[in-house]
Amino acid sequence: MLTISMSFLFIGCSSNVPDCNDSETRDLVLEISNEEVIKRFGRELASITDLSLESVRTTNTNEKTGANSCAADLRIKQNSHNFNQNRTAPITYTVELANDGDDFYVTVYGL
Repeated sequence: MLTISMSFLFIGCSSNVPDCNDSETRDLVLEISNEEVIKRFGRELASITDLSLESVRTTNTNEKTGANSCAADLRIKQNSHNFNQNRTAPITYTVELANDGDDFYVTVYGL
């Protein structure tokens, strides 16, 4: 299985690392996942693909940095007039604060 990681920077106003189930974190994980669908399969397939996160859990928190390691099931639903698919895939991701203390990074693995 090919493991791909992607990171995105989120510019925020908080000096705390968002948790794994925070709405900003979830939105960024889904944005990264959608970008990977576009890259691999094209915009047409991405346009009929709905992504969501289920069973989000924190697997570890670094006591020194506050960074969170997370796991979730990525629900992938594809609907078109001749093709319907609904499955889940396990993914992991990290949420960590940038050194400036205001921004945070999300890196997704397993896409």
